[in-house]
Amino acid sequence: MSLITISKAFPVSGPSTFEVLFLTKMIPSWPTADGLRFGGDTEEMDDTYKFGRLVLQRMVDDMEARPSDIAAKLKPFIEGKLAAEDYDIDLDSLGELGLDIEHFLQSLCQRFPEDFDFFEVAWAYADRRFNHGNFGGGAYFITADAIHGMTTHGFLDEKRAAYMANKASMDDQSRVEGPSR
Repeated sequence: MSLITISKAFPVSGPSTFEVLFLTKMIPSWPTADGLRFGGDTEEMDDTYKFGRLVLQRMVDDMEARPSDIAAKLKPFIEGKLAAEDYDIDLDSLGELGLDIEHFLQSLCQRFPEDFDFFEVAWAYADRRFNHGNFGGGAYFITADAIHGMTTHGFLDEKRAAYMANKASMDDQSRVEGPSR
């Protein structure tokens, strides 16, 4: 199981963009009074989505109107799909381009700073076997300028390394000074 939530609703009056189109295919979404909310089990989502020629062309036009870091990577990929008349996009291929959910959210912050100044994303995964390492999660804080992230395993690795370095330093000091009385 792989769960994700995004902190903000996307206003109904907000921009209809290629990012939002992709996000609706990557994360479960539903309408609320505040706008479109995202969250749920991402493993329930289809891996391939048929966008259609017109939708892909609108995405390219949108990328040209308001450039972003992700548009520079994604535009040639979509133009290649249009040229080949292949309108199916395997979402795993976006990962091969180095494009993940957090990059689509950052693109919204870059292109529409008046609507999206930051996003908070929390995610978790679990396995049926409750062994250490089989479940965890993390979080991202995303702005137009940066994506800051932390995972539970990264946090534990960092704290373990600091503890072991401190412990080794303490062991070295006790050897030099001898036991305290």
